Amino acid sequence: MIQLDQRIHHHIYASAHNDFLAQMCERQYMHALRIWFLALDRVENLAEAVLEHQALLDAIRDGDANRAAKEMSTHINGFEASLRKVI
Repeated sequence: MIQLDQRIHHHIYASAHNDFLAQMCERQYMHALRIWFLALDRVENLAEAVLEHQALLDAIRDGDANRAAKEMSTHINGFEASLRKVI
């Protein structure tokens, strides 16, 4: 699951066509990955995260930047809330 998550995130970074943003996101992802390894077995509602990825990828595919920004915000906020519950 973590490998799939990493592939999805790399694709999202590449879709931005912004090297600086991709580098910054990659650095932040490495921090998030460490947390995932510590807490993944206790995080609830992982299916929601998968659906959030799908919605984000759909927005990117459709070229809808506003919807992509909204979906990314939802995903980040949900990730943070899930982790705060278990850490």
